[in-house]
Amino acid sequence: MRCGENELTAAAAVRAIKEELGVDATVEAPLGEHTYTAHDPVRGAVERTVAYFLSTVAAVCPLKCKVCEGITDARWYTDAELTSLPIYEDLRAIIDAGLKRVRSV
Repeated sequence: MRCGENELTAAAAVRAIKEELGVDATVEAPLGEHTYTAHDPVRGAVERTVAYFLSTVAAVCPLKCKVCEGITDARWYTDAELTSLPIYEDLRAIIDAGLKRVRSV
């Protein structure tokens, strides 16, 4: 979810989830942050930080996908699917933390 400059809050995540996926979510807990270098066509290399939150929705519903920055589709995953996805290693710990928290509820 793309948030504004320096907007790494739960409220920003809820707003971005609604705008980009069409889903009303409630943030349950922060899971971590990830900083990476991206290429901006105007500014060149820029450092970006993404905050990840464990969130809940009232019911699984169809997701819309606001196409942006290489994202062309969105869908729900089972926890088994998440553990087998090819994901950057530095993000694996964040996903695993979310799965661990969900499984303990």
